[in-house]
Amino acid sequence: MLRIAFGAVMALQATSLLAASMPTGNWAETYFTGDHVVWNFPYPGFEWLRALPTGGMNLVSLLMLLGGLSLAVGFYHRVASAVVFLTWTYVWMIEEGLYNNHYYLMSLFAWLLIWMPASERYSIHDWVRSRLGFSSSKRDTALVGTVPFWTLFLLRTQLFVVYFYGGVAKLCWQWLVHAEPVGMALKHPVVAERLQKLPAGLAESAQTLFATQEFAFFLAYSGLIFDLAIGFLLIIRRTRIFGMLLVLLFHAFNHFVLFDDIGWFPLMGVLLTLIFLEPDWPQRCWNGLRNRTWMKPDWRWLLGGMVAMPLVGAALGWKRNPTPLRVSDRPFRLRGWVAILVCGWALVQLLLPLQHFTIPGNVSWTSEGGRFSWRMKISHKKSPSLRFHITDRSLLAYDREGKPLVDWQAWQGPKIIYRQVDSRSIDWRTMPEWMVFFQPLYGESIFFNPWAGQSEAPLSVEEASEKVNHFWKKTYGRLPKTYSSANLADVLLSVERRMKKENARQSLQDEFRETRELAAQILDPECDEQTLSELLPRVHENLRALIQVPDYGPDLRLYLSRTHPMASQGSLEPEVPFIVVEDMPLMVLSPKRYVVLQRNRFGSPWEGSKSVYCDLYHSSFHEWESFPRTMLIVDEYGRMKLHWNQRAELMKFQCQVMRVRPYLVHQYAQRVANQWQQMYGRRPGVHVTSYASLVPGPLQRLIDPRIDLANAEINYLRHNDWIVLQGEQDKSTVPQ
Repeated sequence: MLRIAFGAVMALQATSLLAASMPTGNWAETYFTGDHVVWNFPYPGFEWLRALPTGGMNLVSLLMLLGGLSLAVGFYHRVASAVVFLTWTYVWMIEEGLYNNHYYLMSLFAWLLIWMPASERYSIHDWVRSRLGFSSSKRDTALVGTVPFWTLFLLRTQLFVVYFYGGVAKLCWQWLVHAEPVGMALKHPVVAERLQKLPAGLAESAQTLFATQEFAFFLAYSGLIFDLAIGFLLIIRRTRIFGMLLVLLFHAFNHFVLFDDIGWFPLMGVLLTLIFLEPDWPQRCWNGLRNRTWMKPDWRWLLGGMVAMPLVGAALGWKRNPTPLRVSDRPFRLRGWVAILVCGWALVQLLLPLQHFTIPGNVSWTSEGGRFSWRMKISHKKSPSLRFHITDRSLLAYDREGKPLVDWQAWQGPKIIYRQVDSRSIDWRTMPEWMVFFQPLYGESIFFNPWAGQSEAPLSVEEASEKVNHFWKKTYGRLPKTYSSANLADVLLSVERRMKKENARQSLQDEFRETRELAAQILDPECDEQTLSELLPRVHENLRALIQVPDYGPDLRLYLSRTHPMASQGSLEPEVPFIVVEDMPLMVLSPKRYVVLQRNRFGSPWEGSKSVYCDLYHSSFHEWESFPRTMLIVDEYGRMKLHWNQRAELMKFQCQVMRVRPYLVHQYAQRVANQWQQMYGRRPGVHVTSYASLVPGPLQRLIDPRIDLANAEINYLRHNDWIVLQGEQDKSTVPQ
C-alpha cells in the first residue's frame, strides 16, 4: 500500500510541476527556464547540473508523472521507482535555494523502493502472476505475498528519524521560550483569510484564540511533543491507531490552517505512516467490511484515553492483532551484505542530523551542518539587507586626501554615481539646487530644490519656477514643463475621486482607498522606522498593481512622478514644494518600464546630471531590479564603493533565501568574483555587509565584512570564520 500511496503522491507532484499555476508559467518556467532566470544556486559537487530548456524540463516532469503512475499500479515498479528518483532529485537539485526537507524525503523513499519487493500484492505484477499462472522459481511459494522484515524496518526507521529529529530541533530557545516561529505563523495573512471562511461566530472566536500568546505556546509545545513521541506511538501496537489519528490531525491543521507553501507534504505525511500498520491491514479491512465484523474496543483503554485526551484519546481503545507468521520449509534468509547495507543506511540517517552538534554556534543562525537534518520550520531568521562590495584598486582608488579616483575609461557600468540618502532624514539646505532622484514605480525625475543655498527662507514657488525656466531656456533653448511637487496621499485621493465620479468598480475604489490610507501612514512624521519597514512593501505592491489598471494606471504613474522626492519611500513633505521638471527629449522608457534620463543629451550643463539620489534603505526588490548590476555608490557618509547589485540577475526568492544562508552568500560571492574577472581580467575582492536576526532576537552581523569572500575557503565540516557567531560582535557596529 505504501507503494501505491507514494506513487500517487509523486504523480500529483508531477502534475503540479506541469501546471501553469504561476504568473511566469509552470514550475520549470518560473524557477529554471524563464527569461527572468539568469543563474541557479548549485549544490556543492553538482555545479555541472543545469536545467534543460522548457520542453526538456516538461519532459522530465512528464516522465516523473508516468513513473509515479507506474509505481502506483505496480508495473515494473523498480524501473518506475528509479525514474521517479532520478527525475525528482534532478528537479530539486538544480537550485539549492529551493531545498525543502520533504523534497529530500521524497527522493529517499523513491530510492529505497528501487531495492524492495514492493509489487508482490495489489499490482499488475501480482495480477499477471496469479491470473495467468506465472510463478517465480526463485522464491518458495509459501513465502509469496509476504513482506521481508528488513523492508519494514528500513522504511519505519526512515520515518521515525524524520519526526524524532524534527522534535529534537525544536529544543531551542526560540521555540521553547518565545513560541517562535509559531506565533509569527499564526499572524500570517493566510491564517486570517482561512479563519474568515468559518461561520461568523466561530470565525471571530477562532481569530481571538489565535491572537493569544497562550495559544501560540500551546501549539509550540504540542508540536514538540508530537514530533518526539509520534515515532514511538506508531511502533507500539496499543498506541498505533491513536498515533495515526494524531498524524492525520497534525498534517490537516498544517495544511488547512497554518501553511500554504508545503505542497503535497501533508498528504504524503499521512499516507507514508501507513507503513507502521500490519502488512496485511488492507485484507483485514476488506474482510471486516465483507463479513460485517468490527473490532471490539477495550473499554478500559477507551474510557481512560477519553479522560486523558478528549475525543482523540478514545482511539487507544483499539489494538490490532499482529500479522500471523508464515511457515516455510525453506525459511527466508537475509544475505549478509543486505544486512550490512540496511544497518549502514539506518546508521547514516541516525547520525547525519547530528552533524551540526560537532560545529560551534547555533545552527539556526550559522546554518552550518543544517543540511539534511530535518529542521522543519524551526526558526525564522530575517535579514533587512545584504550588500556585495567590490574591491578593485585599479578601478577605484583614493588619493592622499581620501578623495575617490575612478578610472572612467575602464569602468564598464553606467557613467553614473548613485548617492545614497535616507528619505526620512534629509536636510535639504545642504543639498544642491538640481537633483536627479530615483522615484520608485516611475524611475528618474529632475527636481529643483528651493532650499539650496538659502540660509533662512526657501525660494517661493514663483521664484523657483522662474529660475528653472531661465536656466533651461539658456541651456537647451526651450522651456520645460514644470509642476509643484505634490503629496502622495493627495495624488491618490484625486484619482480616487475621479474613479468615484466615473462609477469605477467598487473593488478598485476600495483598493485605492486602502493604498491612500497606507500612504498617509508612511508620510506621518510620527511613523517609526519599524512601522515604516512593515508598511512600505504593502504600499509598493498596491501601487504596482494599480498602475497596471488600464483606465487609471497610466495617469497614476504620471502623477507619481510629480510627487515630492521619494514620497513613496516615506520621505516627509517639505514645507515649500519642489519644482518637478519634465522635458520629454531627455527621457526614455527602459525595457523594465522605468524612466531613464538620456545623459548624452544633457551635455553636462550641471554637475548633478551624472548623479542620481536614491534611498536604497527603503527600496523594494522591484526597485533594485531597475538598477544596473554594477554601481558606483556614495553612501550617506560620503564614501564611494563599488557595489554589485545581486537583484539585477537573481530572482526574488533567491535573494530572500541567500540573505539568511551564509553558504549561499559565499557561493554567490565566488560567482561575482568570477564574472568580474571575465569583465576586467583580474580577480577582485568581494566583501559582504549583512545583518540578520533570529526572531525574536536582536539584529547583528551575519557575515564578517572584513573577510574577502572571493578568496575565502568554505568548509562543510567545521565552522567558517567568515560567519559571525551569534552574540560574538561589537554591538556598537549594529545599525539601530
